[in-house]
Amino acid sequence: NPLFRLVRALSVLLVAAFANVLAPYPPDLTNNAVFLKPPAWQAGGSWAYPLGTDYLGRDMLARLIEGARYTVGIAFIATLLASGTGTLLRRPT
Repeated sequence: NPLFRLVRALSVLLVAAFANVLAPYPPDLTNNAVFLKPPAWQAGGSWAYPLGTDYLGRDMLARLIEGARYTVGIAFIATLLASGTGTLLRRPT
């Protein structure tokens, strides 16, 4: 469904654009008191860290949101490079 694809792409772009506002914690903030917390839906999990924490106590949701910024940026650069290369190397008809 094209509408679903458009909504999904726009939501990723919006999350990437507003990552600083949406992330509950800084992505590089470490907290030794909460390292290796499970996700909120598992036993021992907490809604303070909905996706849990890693081995350094960093919030996985914040890291996922921050990763969206890098992913969108790299995809944009790759698209520009591919478009430029395709334009320069086009074959005359």
